[in-house]
Amino acid sequence: MKRLRREKVSLLTGFICIFASMISSAETITFENDYVRYVISEDGRNLHFMDRRTGEDFCHQDSVPTCASVQKNGQTYGAKAISFDGKTLTIDFGPADVSAAIQVTQCERYFLFSS
Repeated sequence: MKRLRREKVSLLTGFICIFASMISSAETITFENDYVRYVISEDGRNLHFMDRRTGEDFCHQDSVPTCASVQKNGQTYGAKAISFDGKTLTIDFGPADVSAAIQVTQCERYFLFSS
């Protein structure tokens, strides 16, 4: 992942530390706890970022941004594919020819995402 050090990867703030448990299915990856439910599609699109107490979804369906982006040679590329094997979240940025491997650590009340 030395290549990744040279590339500027920006992850959404909500992606850095999301509390409690995680559910993975063939079509989505879901991070969930008593407060928030964050759902990402396999093609890297944010589907939901919901306040579980109020039901309000902060993910605007009209824009549907990707869960991560990378900047290479002055151009920004959104995530094109993601996968999760239970420990490592892999994000592919398609035409940028860049990928990121994010280690996911489950702590008592949150998840820690680190590269």
